[in-house]
Amino acid sequence: MLRTRIAGGILKASALRQMAFISERYARGTADITVRQNIQFHWITPTDLPEIFRLLGEVGIDSMGACGDVTRNITGCPVSDLSGDPLAERHRRLLEEANAALKGHPDFWNLPRKFKITIASCKSQCSLPEINDVGIVPVHTPFMGMVMPCGWRVGSRHVPTSPYHFTFSSSMRRWFPFSGGLPPCFGTDPNFGKTGTVPV
Repeated sequence: MLRTRIAGGILKASALRQMAFISERYARGTADITVRQNIQFHWITPTDLPEIFRLLGEVGIDSMGACGDVTRNITGCPVSDLSGDPLAERHRRLLEEANAALKGHPDFWNLPRKFKITIASCKSQCSLPEINDVGIVPVHTPFMGMVMPCGWRVGSRHVPTSPYHFTFSSSMRRWFPFSGGLPPCFGTDPNFGKTGTVPV
């Protein structure tokens, strides 16, 4: 299986056509859309991988950080641009900046477990920030900015007393301007790399 990384699930038409070609030629005409807004292909053979990566690279797509104990694909609202929300454009830019900064960064690689971030770029918060390790949520105050729920934990070893073995994230109860969105993410992830949990 080959899973691509598509920040926010945002694809140009040319990239989608290229992925359709890969599906037809190498994946028996199938492709899955994942819950983290990626596209993955099954039935891929090792000998076809170099050509598939070349085709993906032509349209700016790769698989770095799509699987494994790394900072996974950053998700967001797929239709935020249609919402009329003045925050949508800034959130789209923040998503792109965060993805570029975190993807392949050595400090956010080989973690105790996968680390998930979402930028909830619409008022309905459809990307579910409460079930991510870090969620950036838009807030409308006299100044546009965000708050950050963080601290999602999964598995019985993290929450042994919970019958469902999970807890929802807690808000840091701090407001950040858009220019301050990335530093809190950078400050949280290295601690996660050492302990496997996010402090709240």
